[in-house]
Amino acid sequence: MLFYGMMPRTARPWFQGICLADWCGWASFDQLFYQTIHMNLTASGAPLRLTRRELEILHMIVEEHSSPEIAERLFISLNTVETHRRNLFRKTGARSVVGLVSFAFRHGLAK
Repeated sequence: MLFYGMMPRTARPWFQGICLADWCGWASFDQLFYQTIHMNLTASGAPLRLTRRELEILHMIVEEHSSPEIAERLFISLNTVETHRRNLFRKTGARSVVGLVSFAFRHGLAK
């Protein structure tokens, strides 16, 4: 748990709660982590709710994957990828892929 030692003290109870919930089988770590991202991201002062799939697609966009590559890797149709991309643009307020990538870096969703 090297990561735990580098975490701000205020975040430690949250992290402990997620680990306990995962260990006890109440909810998976991923599920709780994504729920927390949903609660903490904001755009224009309103809560920003990105779905798990939208976050996956955003990560793949940041990694420079094209829509056909994303569709193939996630086993979904190209139409579905385009719908998720449109939703990402709408929810983040980005007007281009550069804007999406910038959003991901500003909010800690990309490395």
